[in-house]
Amino acid sequence: MFGMYAWMYEQESQRISDRVKYALKSRAEKGLFKGSIPPYGYYCKDGKLFIRNDFTPGIVKRIFNEYINGVGFDAIARNLYNDDIPSPSQVAGIENASPKWHGSSVRCILENPHFIGDLVQGRSTTKNVTSTKRNIVSNKDLITVKNTHEPIISKDNFNAVQQLISSRRRKRPAQSTHLFSNILICADCGHGMHFKKNRKGYICGNFNKHGLKACSSHVIREQNLKDIIMSDLDFICNSTNNKSFFKAINFNLNLESKSSKNKLDIINNKILKLTTRKNNALNKFIDDFISKEDYDTIVENINLELNELKSKKFSIESTVNTNLNSNISNNISYFKSIAYTITELTPNVINRLIDKIEVSEDGTPRIYYRLSEPSICLSDFINQTS
Repeated sequence: MFGMYAWMYEQESQRISDRVKYALKSRAEKGLFKGSIPPYGYYCKDGKLFIRNDFTPGIVKRIFNEYINGVGFDAIARNLYNDDIPSPSQVAGIENASPKWHGSSVRCILENPHFIGDLVQGRSTTKNVTSTKRNIVSNKDLITVKNTHEPIISKDNFNAVQQLISSRRRKRPAQSTHLFSNILICADCGHGMHFKKNRKGYICGNFNKHGLKACSSHVIREQNLKDIIMSDLDFICNSTNNKSFFKAINFNLNLESKSSKNKLDIINNKILKLTTRKNNALNKFIDDFISKEDYDTIVENINLELNELKSKKFSIESTVNTNLNSNISNNISYFKSIAYTITELTPNVINRLIDKIEVSEDGTPRIYYRLSEPSICLSDFINQTS
């Protein structure tokens, strides 16, 4: 009976979904904007798009002009961010919106036909009511209604940009994986480090993408990092018979465990508050205090925060050591067995021995070795045993 009821509920949900899709399609065919957030530079009133009386239309024109003049997606995004231009999510009033522009956001604006006064809608659709994945609709099935609102960009400029995007599209070569890829992290912003051939090392990915306003370079040479790691491995292999070595490890593991538990308490409190806000939004929607669009926007933003917090919680929980003194000796013996045989550093060796490496602004690395769980930074206790 439960299976039959579940099937009935799913069928009813599918019928409701089909009716909603039909209503939205009918609205689009009438030349009414059916999205919840209007394009950058426009506002929506009674289903019609109108040009905003602020700086945003000028920014749209700037983006098109810069691209025609040869500036790429990421470079345009970096310039807008450095000039303190509010991002599309900020203009839309999305809670906790990032001020950073991205190349993908710039490209969406450049490829959006709404800026020439035409409504082109129905570009994607849900697969079914049980899936959040969406199917991209072919061009022949798009709902296009021309000249529905005032354009910001001329059709000539828009077509020129589309031709440029097509001509500049190139097949990217397979990305080479460098020795410390996915291991190096900027200590200040938490972004991954990018390898730069001309610097023979790595720089902060946030700085590389958004410039000095986002973060500083945090540059570190690959060879210097190799030398530091080899020196650390020699120290570990020569010090593991020293009792003070294990004492220092246990001391730092206890500190790390207490810090992790405090972080978990903070995250759990935030999750509880967000869940309460989500329930309050549902009650307001049921009582007709807010519209369906506002409710969807609120829930979407809360879900993004919840997913981020749950991801952080899972990451911390996976490193919390419930029995700090157990298996430390075995783990270090295993570590030594690998370290003794190392003649050169390879990605395989790096991933087996190192959890992560944080790089400070002056290029000083903080290396977390897999001596135990959670991983610990050797520099935290190297002075205690020297």
